[in-house]
Amino acid sequence: MYSSFHNTTASAPSLRAPAADVYATMAPPAQDDPGNIKVVTDKGTKCLIRMDPATEKTTLLAPEVDPDDQRKSLVEDKEFTFDRSFWSHDEDDPHYATQEDVYKSFGEEFLDHNFGGYHTCIFAYGQTGSGKSYTMMGTDDNPGLIRRTCEELFDRIQHEPKPDTTYHVQVSYFEVYNEHVRDLLVAPTIPPVYLKIRESPKDGVYVQGLREEEVKNYAEIADHLRKGDNSRTVAATKMNDTSSRSHAVFTIRLKQITHSITSDETIERTARMRLVDLAGSERAKSTQATGQQLKEGGQINKSLSTLGRVINALAARGQDTKSRKPRQIIPYRDSVLTWLLRDSLGGNSKTAMVACIAPSDYEETLSTLRYADQAKRIRTRASVNQDCMSAAQRDAQIAEMSEQIRSLQVSVNAASQRKREEATELEEYQRQVSLMHRLMEENRQVSAAKIKALTSEVEELRPENVQLRAEIDTLRRHLALAVGELKNPIVLPPPRSIGTPDFERDDWMEGDAKEQSDAEGSEDDSDSGFDEGDQHDELAQELHDEAQAFLNDLGLFRKKVGTDVDRFDIRDAFAHAIGQVTMSKPTANWEKVGDKFYRKIQLYTAVFDQDLELENYNVVGAPYSGAVAIYRDEDKLYTYRGPGLAKSSIDVYSCAGKLIRSINWDKGIIKGLGWSEDEKLLVVTEDGTVRCYYDLQGDFAPFSLGHDADQHGVVSCRFYNTGFVALLGNNHLISVASYAEPRPKLLAIPPTEPVVSWNIIPPAYSLSRSVEVILAIGSTLYVVDATEAEDRNFDAGPFRHISVSPRAEFLAFYTDDGKVWVVSGDWSEKLSEYDSRVKTVPKDMQWCGSNAVALAWEDEVHLIGPRSAATKFYYDTWVHLLPDVDGIRLLTNDVCEFIQKVPDETVEVFRLGSDSPAANLLEASSLLEQKSPKADDLIQLIRPNLAEAVDACIKAAAHEYNIHWQKSLLKAASYGKSVLDLYSSDDFVDTCDTLRVLNVVRFYEIGLPLSYDQYRRMTPEKLIERLTNRNEYLLALRVADYLHLPASHIHGHWAQQKVRVSTDPEEEICDLIVRKLAGKSGVSFEEIARAAYDEGRIRLATSLLDHEPRAGKQVPLLLSMKEDTIALDKAIESGDTDLIFHVLLHLRKKLPLASFFRVINSRPVATALVESSARDQDTDLLKDLYYQDDRRLDGSALLISSALAQPSLSQSLDKLKLASKYLSDSRDAPAVFTRNSVDEAQKLLQMQTQFEKDLSNARDIPNQTAAGVNFVGLSANDTVFNLIKLSHTKRAQKVVSEFKIPEKTYTWIRLRALVAARLWVEIEEWAKQKKSPIGWEPFFNEVLAAGNARVASVFVPKCTSLTVSERVDMWVKCGLLVKAGEEAHKAKDRELLLDLRDKASGSASVEIERLLGLLPQARR
Repeated sequence: MYSSFHNTTASAPSLRAPAADVYATMAPPAQDDPGNIKVVTDKGTKCLIRMDPATEKTTLLAPEVDPDDQRKSLVEDKEFTFDRSFWSHDEDDPHYATQEDVYKSFGEEFLDHNFGGYHTCIFAYGQTGSGKSYTMMGTDDNPGLIRRTCEELFDRIQHEPKPDTTYHVQVSYFEVYNEHVRDLLVAPTIPPVYLKIRESPKDGVYVQGLREEEVKNYAEIADHLRKGDNSRTVAATKMNDTSSRSHAVFTIRLKQITHSITSDETIERTARMRLVDLAGSERAKSTQATGQQLKEGGQINKSLSTLGRVINALAARGQDTKSRKPRQIIPYRDSVLTWLLRDSLGGNSKTAMVACIAPSDYEETLSTLRYADQAKRIRTRASVNQDCMSAAQRDAQIAEMSEQIRSLQVSVNAASQRKREEATELEEYQRQVSLMHRLMEENRQVSAAKIKALTSEVEELRPENVQLRAEIDTLRRHLALAVGELKNPIVLPPPRSIGTPDFERDDWMEGDAKEQSDAEGSEDDSDSGFDEGDQHDELAQELHDEAQAFLNDLGLFRKKVGTDVDRFDIRDAFAHAIGQVTMSKPTANWEKVGDKFYRKIQLYTAVFDQDLELENYNVVGAPYSGAVAIYRDEDKLYTYRGPGLAKSSIDVYSCAGKLIRSINWDKGIIKGLGWSEDEKLLVVTEDGTVRCYYDLQGDFAPFSLGHDADQHGVVSCRFYNTGFVALLGNNHLISVASYAEPRPKLLAIPPTEPVVSWNIIPPAYSLSRSVEVILAIGSTLYVVDATEAEDRNFDAGPFRHISVSPRAEFLAFYTDDGKVWVVSGDWSEKLSEYDSRVKTVPKDMQWCGSNAVALAWEDEVHLIGPRSAATKFYYDTWVHLLPDVDGIRLLTNDVCEFIQKVPDETVEVFRLGSDSPAANLLEASSLLEQKSPKADDLIQLIRPNLAEAVDACIKAAAHEYNIHWQKSLLKAASYGKSVLDLYSSDDFVDTCDTLRVLNVVRFYEIGLPLSYDQYRRMTPEKLIERLTNRNEYLLALRVADYLHLPASHIHGHWAQQKVRVSTDPEEEICDLIVRKLAGKSGVSFEEIARAAYDEGRIRLATSLLDHEPRAGKQVPLLLSMKEDTIALDKAIESGDTDLIFHVLLHLRKKLPLASFFRVINSRPVATALVESSARDQDTDLLKDLYYQDDRRLDGSALLISSALAQPSLSQSLDKLKLASKYLSDSRDAPAVFTRNSVDEAQKLLQMQTQFEKDLSNARDIPNQTAAGVNFVGLSANDTVFNLIKLSHTKRAQKVVSEFKIPEKTYTWIRLRALVAARLWVEIEEWAKQKKSPIGWEPFFNEVLAAGNARVASVFVPKCTSLTVSERVDMWVKCGLLVKAGEEAHKAKDRELLLDLRDKASGSASVEIERLLGLLPQARR
C-alpha cells in the first residue's frame, strides 16, 4: 500500500491459483511532507528492503543489533520470491512504481474478470501506518485502487457497450468496528446503529439491512465514497495521525443483462467487487494507545489474527489435497471480518491480497511478508456467475415468489398467537418482499435489454432493407403487368397433408368444403353491398337493420317448425338445408347485443343419446374446448333403466359426444368436480378426499384437504386453472394453490351464517395476489382471503349467483328480484344493471368471455352485454353452460354450440353495408374469380389501405370456423398481397398452418373445437398432449411433424398404453415397442418399463429396461422391482460410483450380512467400494468382510491399525495378540513375516513397559530425574538409544540381544547416545580399542559436531584409512595447527605446510616455520 508520499516499495506474491494474487507494498520512513501517514523512526534509518525486478525477489536485510542481544542469532537476511515487485521507496529510482503502475499490474485484470462474470476481492494488510488506506483509496491527486477501478468501470460501460447488453451498477460501503458492522452510506447516529449478519443457503453470508445504492456514473460513486470516508472511524496514534480504527469494505455489484432475440432468452451475469481496506496491526508499545484506542487495537489485532488463522488453514488445505486425514475446520466464524469475507477467501472469488510493509521495521515487515507468503498457497475456485432464463421462466419465478410472500403474510398475521416467532417471521417476510421487489426490478431491466437488443437489430437490418426494397421494386414492375392483364388466376398453394388416424383425405383442411362449394357454385356472391349508396352510413345502417330483422324472423320460424321436423323425421335434411342457407352469409348466426355482435356457432349435432337425461346430471367442461365430464346428481330423481345402468360413474366425453373414459364411482358423495388448465380431472368428495385424474386415464393421485374437512363435510367447490377452494359445512374455506404439490391452507374465518352463493377470484388476477373468495351471506357480500374476511356492505342481497370474468376485470351478481349487477373488479364502480323480468331463479350464470354474462334456465339463455343490452336464445331441451376464456359453450342432448363476441376483424369484413378496405378486398377477390374488370377498380380504390386490408382478411380467416369463408378470406389476402410492392407473408403462412391444424382437430371424431384465441393461449405443445391423451397417436405425430415439434412424448405414451391394454405375449409386445421406437430420440424406456411394472408385468418391465441407455434411470426401477443383483450389475456397468453406493446401501439394509458378502464377492468393483467406505465408517463390516474372504493379512493389518489407535497400552496389546492369532494358521511368507513382526512388537512393548516401571524411581537413574522417562511406543533402536543415554547399558544390551540388532547399527546408536549425554570419558575409553565396526571417522565427526574438539582430536590418529590432507584438515578443525603441521611434516608435504603457515599465528606459526625449515629444499 502506498503512503501519501508516493514513494512506497511493494512486492506481489502469487496465490498459485488461476483466480487470485497476493500483493505486498512498503511505506518509507516519514519525511517532511503534509501527508497523513507517519512512521515513527529515527532520522537516517537504513532501508531494510531490497528488490530485484529481474527475478522478482524481495529481500529483507537484517538490521544491526547489539552484540549482547540474545536474539542476534535469529536476526538474519530473509528472501521471498513473488510474482512481481513494486519499488516506490525512491522516486529517482528507474523501477519506481506509481499508483497507476500498481493499478495496471492487477487492477485492470481484475476488472476484466468482473466483466467476465467472476467475483473478485482486493484487500490490504499490514501494520498501522504502512499506507494501506493510501493504496486502496489514495488522494485526489493520486487516486488508489478503488477510485481507479470505479472510474474505468464506467469508462468501459460508456465507450465499449454491447448493443444487446445493459449494465446496472450498485455500491455499498460498510465498516467492521469492534466486531460490529456499520453502514457508512447512512448518516451516523448516537448511539450508532449496528447491522446484523445473516446467512442463507441461497445468498450465503450477507449484511441485513445494508443499503445498496444504484449508480449511473463515476461522480455518484465518488460522492458515496466521500460520504463513507467521512463517516469512517479514525483516530490519531503515535504511528499515524489518521489511523483507521476499523476494517472498511467497499462493494461494487455489476450486473450485465444480455437478451437474445432469436431464442428469447436472457443471460444475466452478476459480478461482485469487494475492495477491502483493513485496519493496521498494532503494538500498544509502538502506538502508545490507551483507553478506547487500546480496546480498538485489541479488536483489530483479534480480527487480523483470525484472518491469519483462516489463511493458514486454507493454505494447509490447499497443500494436503491428497491426504485422507479429516479436513481442518476453517475458523471463519471466529471473527466478523472473516465471516463476511468467507467467499472471497476460500470460495467463489478471484482474490488479491495487498501486503503493506514498512521499510525500517524488521519484525513487523518480516511478519507481514510471512503472512503474504502463507496466503499465496490458498487455492480459490472462482466460477462465472451466469444465469440463463427465458421470459416465461422469469415470470414463473416471480409468481413463485408471490406465492411465497402470500404464505409469509399468513404467518405474519398469525404471529400474534405465536409471540416467540413473531420477530423472526416478520424479518423473513420483509426480506422476501425486498427480494420480490428486486426480481420485479430485474424483470424491468430485462425488458429494457430486450428493447435495446431489438433497436440494435433494426439498425443493423436497415441497410439490408434498403437493398431489398430496390430488388422488390424491380420485380414489382413485372408483377404489375401480370396482375393488370389477369392472365394468372390467384389460387392458394396446395395444403400440406398431415391426415388423421380415421380421416384419410389429402385436402383435410377443407373438410367437406368441396361439396359445399359445389352446391354454392351457382350462387351469386357478387352482391357484396358495395355501391355508391353504401358510402353513406345511414343507408348502411338501414340495410343492416333490415337484415337483422330477417334473421330474427328466420330464428322464430325455425323454432315454430321444430315440432313438424320431429314429427316427419326430417331433422337431418332440414339441418343440411339450413346449413346451406347460413353458409351463404357468415352473419346469419350473429346477434347484436348493444353495439357489439355475438355469434352462436354450431359445433356438433346429436351429441348425446336422447335417453340420457342431461337435466339430471352435473356437467363441467375443461378449459380451451377440452373434455366434458358428467356425473349424475344424486339429489334428483331419474328413470330406472335396469341394474346395469344404475351404477354411478363419471363419464368423460369430447365436445362431439365421443366417450373418452368412464370412471366407475363408489368412493362417496361427490361435492366438487372440476378441470385444471392441463386437463386434469379433480374429484372432491364429502369427506375431504381429493382425487386428481391425469392424462384422461383412470390413474389418479389422491390427497386430503385436512383442517377437519372429514368432520364438517365439504359443501361445494370452485375451481380455477391451477387450484381450487372448498367450502365446508362450518363455512371454513380451504384453498389448494397447486395440483402438482397440493398444500391445503385454511383461509380467514368468515361469518357462520348460511352461504347463499359464492365464487372465487384466482390469485393471478386478485388484488392481493392470493386467491380471494366472494361469499353471499345474508343481504351482503364478504371477500375472504388468507388474512381477513371483509364485509363489502352490499345491501341489495341475497345474491343467488356470483360470477367472475375470466381475468377478473368484472364481477356479476344475480339478485333475489331477478336483476343482474355488473361491477368492476376492484369494486369501485357499478357498470350496469339488467332486469331479467323472470321470477324463477336461473340454474346457472356464467361469463361469456370478458364481454357478456349468460343466464341459463332449463331451455332459455339470456346473453347480457354492456349497458344492460341483452339477447335471448331458446332450446327444446335442457341446456348447460360451459364457460371458456373467450366465450361459452352451450351443451344439450342435441347440439354443442359456442357463443363468442365476433372479432373486430370479422365485423370489419362481413358487417352488412361495410365499406372497409377488407370488405372491398374480399369483394375484389370474388370478382377476380369471375374475371370481372371491376376487381382492379376496387383494388385501386383501396390501394392506400391495401396492407391493412390484407392483415384484416388474414385475421378474420383465423377466427372463422367455416372452411368456406376461411378459404375465401385467404384467397382475398393472397390476391391483395400479390398487388403490394412489399409485404411479409409470415402471418399468411402461419395462419394457413394454424387453420389446417385447427380444422382437423375440430373434426367430430376428434372433438376439440378450439378457437383461434384458445389455440394461441394453449400452445401447440399442449394440443399435441391432448391428442396423445385421447390416444390419437397418428394425428398427434403428423401434427408434431407438421409444426416441427418433438414427438418423444407421443411415442412414450403410445408404448405405455400398449403395455397397459395389450393382451399379446410379453415378448411380442417388447419386440414391437423396441422396433417401433428404434432411432426415436428422447424416448425413455424407463417410463415404459415403470408402466409395465405398475401393471404387474415384471418380466416385460425387465426386458424393456435392457433398452434404457441411462443406468441412472434403470437402477431405481430395478430396485423397486426387487431385481437387486441386476440393479447392481447395471450400476457397475455405468461406472457411476454414487449409483453403485446407492445400490450397495440398499442391499446392506435388505440382506443378511452373509448374503450381502456373497453378492459382492463376485463383483470386484463393488467389493472395492465397500472396502474403501467401510475403512472410514464401519471397521466392523470391514473385519467381517476380510474374515468372510479369508484375507488374513488384511484382517491383521486392520487389527494392527486399531491397536495403534487404542488409548491404553493394555488394549493395544490385546489387539496385537488378536492380530497374531489371526495369522497363526497361515503359512504364507508375508503372513509369517507379519506374524513375527507383530510378536516382536508385543515383546518390545512389554519390555518398554517394564523399563518404565523399573526406572520410575529417580534413584535408579544416574544423574537423571524421573521426569521424561517414556519408552512405550518407541522403536527398538530408539529404546536402545534412550537406555544408553540414561547409562543403562545392560538393559540396552538385552534389547540388542532380543531383537538381534546388528553390531554396526548398535555402534552408531551407542555413539550418538554417548555424545547426546555428553559422556566424554566413556567415549575416550572407547578410543582405546583397536577396531571399530564403523570406523573412527564417524566418532570424530559426531564429537566435533557436539563441540568437543579435544575429544575429537583423540580419534584423528586412528583414522589411518584417510589421506594426509584429510587428517590435516581434521587437526585444523580441532584447532591444533601444530599437530596438523607435524602430520604434514611427517608426510613431507611442503604445500600443506605452506597453507598451514598462512592460517597459523603466534607460536603455532613459529613451529610450522621450523618444520618447513627441516624439510629439504626443493631443487630448482
